Amino acid sequence: MLDKDFTAKIYKDYHDFIKLTVKNTIHSSDPDDVSMCIHDVIMAVVENIGLDEHPNIRGWLVKTAKNIARDYNRQKSRNREHPIEQIDEIAQVSEFTDSLIEEIEWERMNNQNYVSIIMESDRLNDNDVILFNLLIDGLNDEKIAETLDISKGAASVRRSRLKIKVQKILNEI
Repeated sequence: MLDKDFTAKIYKDYHDFIKLTVKNTIHSSDPDDVSMCIHDVIMAVVENIGLDEHPNIRGWLVKTAKNIARDYNRQKSRNREHPIEQIDEIAQVSEFTDSLIEEIEWERMNNQNYVSIIMESDRLNDNDVILFNLLIDGLNDEKIAETLDISKGAASVRRSRLKIKVQKILNEI
């Protein structure tokens, strides 16, 4: 049960101390972010310490405030990198762009002269040559994965690496 007097006492006695600790740890200058962390620290005090006075409350507050601010930083960082609302949109644009680039590159490489030059290059190992042939045949990552008995992710990585090697070969021509 929440003791309002205890919460008010913690807020009055330690608010500035908690705020300073949070501000020094959080990667945000937004006052709302700081206030939210301060609130979480005070709630952690109320939930974990209760009415019993902790022998080293300032040390506990510093550790708790830093941990809460770090968790907040991690959460904000994850949200910034992959906003949930935009994941599908980003994936669709990325797939379209990748397929368009690949289509243009493979059309260029399908010219028999380029294919011969690429196949004879010292830069490609046996696995690269096999993958290159599968790509020329028009197989996608899923079909390549089935054919080579590897995961779709591995097929995608191998295709990307091969693409870089082929681009280097073509740039040397």
